[in-house]
Amino acid sequence: MLKQLLSGMLVFVLLVSSLPIKTAWAFPDVTQYQRFITYLTDKDIIKGRPDGTFGPTESVKRIQAIKMILNDLGVPLTDAPNPNLSDVTPSTTDYTYIATAMELGLIKPLNGNQFKAYEPMTRGDIAYAIDQAYNLTGKSATTFTDVTDDYYAKDSIYHLAANNITKGYPDQTFKPNETLSRQHFSVFLAKTIQPDFREQDASKVTATINRVIDGDTVVVSIEGEVKTVRLLLVDTPETVDPSLPVQPFGKEATDFAKEILPTGKKVTIEFDGPKTDKYNRLLAYLWVGEDIMFNQLLLEEGLARYAYEYDPPYLYQEDLINAQTKARDKEIGIWGIEGYVTEDGFNKEEQDAVPVAAESGSTSNYEGPYDPFGPDKNCSDFNTQDEAQAFFEAAGGPDQDPHNLDGDGNGVVCESLPTQPDVVSISSY
Repeated sequence: MLKQLLSGMLVFVLLVSSLPIKTAWAFPDVTQYQRFITYLTDKDIIKGRPDGTFGPTESVKRIQAIKMILNDLGVPLTDAPNPNLSDVTPSTTDYTYIATAMELGLIKPLNGNQFKAYEPMTRGDIAYAIDQAYNLTGKSATTFTDVTDDYYAKDSIYHLAANNITKGYPDQTFKPNETLSRQHFSVFLAKTIQPDFREQDASKVTATINRVIDGDTVVVSIEGEVKTVRLLLVDTPETVDPSLPVQPFGKEATDFAKEILPTGKKVTIEFDGPKTDKYNRLLAYLWVGEDIMFNQLLLEEGLARYAYEYDPPYLYQEDLINAQTKARDKEIGIWGIEGYVTEDGFNKEEQDAVPVAAESGSTSNYEGPYDPFGPDKNCSDFNTQDEAQAFFEAAGGPDQDPHNLDGDGNGVVCESLPTQPDVVSISSY
């Protein structure tokens, strides 16, 4: 239904309450998407639960979603005819919302003739309701492999995608029959109402995990091109930097990354500010689901500190700082070692670690042209075996070999390359 037509039906506007507005920060259980939830709360579109929480991860119910949409539209709720649903009567709680939603065609009944007010609302039903309410248009280049041509909400789903309200999942699915959380529905609705929220999605790209270098650095493939990604705003203890010792919880952070980001996993990379650092690594948030950011997971697990705020403000800095605060308060991971985490990194005096060089043969003497922790290199990138060997050892040596230079595992790489001119080689004739 056209929102423009509905505006002619308005008979009142929502008045700002004289009571203090409850923002997302006031909800103790809101740790993500504060700006979207705050926006809707400030507009009096959504409210928390009686106990003062928001229930962000709970599935949004059909009546909840419809009420939020109608609260924004400002549609009068007094003149809608009886929808004649078997589980709805004029005495039913929120009857006027249900009757109005049915009259406007925002939602379809379930089981033939039931509203099922407190059933979780599916992603497909939500896309349909938003599309009908706000008359979205546009054509999306995205193709969702699980949205069939005969699915009733197909056009609505693609309208949301065309307007950058949703991008679906990294594996090119939309999952129309799955439910949507209250926090993620808030994101959908806020982006629909306020187009300024949609601009950030233009900076997202789909990628495939190639390998994990350490807790805060991964190698991905984007449209066939291999790129190194340095996660934005987080810093994990080092394990492969040849100039530093293996730091406490560095291995745990790397292992956690390998568990969550196995080779071949589809992810979404989101940029925020400058796209690359001085090593030409991509600077980004890494999403493993529509509402699961790996950067934030590291902070929540106490495996990283919030760091490197070079170009504020950042889209998710409040979410990330909040995640770190909770981990610090619980004294988990890196926060369990008193004095270990500092503003500049990790306190060497508090470390009880083995130098990388002693563990893996790494050396801090490499002065070659390539970043050992940057994009993949192969033997053809080096002029001599000595040059390749120095790069190999700086990147972690035989225990790491992130560039797969040591094919036979004997610790000597690129053996087909010539040695330095001043090195005598013995040939057999």
